[in-house]
Amino acid sequence: MLRTPFVLALLENLGTPELVILFVVTLLLFGNRLPEMARSFGKGIAEFKRSMRESTEQVTRELEQAAAPMKTSFEEVQREVEKPLPEPDAVSRPELPQAQSAPELPEKLPRPTASGPQMP
Repeated sequence: MLRTPFVLALLENLGTPELVILFVVTLLLFGNRLPEMARSFGKGIAEFKRSMRESTEQVTRELEQAAAPMKTSFEEVQREVEKPLPEPDAVSRPELPQAQSAPELPEKLPRPTASGPQMP
């Protein structure tokens, strides 16, 4: 069985009377310095919040500066994509070279015979 140290055993069952006694002892020991301690504690919390806000703003600024080139290039691509397409008739088509005419065929082709084709 795990036994707790003696100090923790004293704090195991703190009730209302014990807390009142601790509060009175604390007031007697630190009574004249308590407002000063509370004031410095409040200043410390305010300083911590201010530094957290500043560091958050700094990180946000640096991220925005790093993302600025990507944002502008994305906006350029978006503008290009959103441009209306030209009308199909207005599309310039390259001129194709004229096809050469096919050689004329004779009207009647010689018929092959069993001995082979006949020469005219």
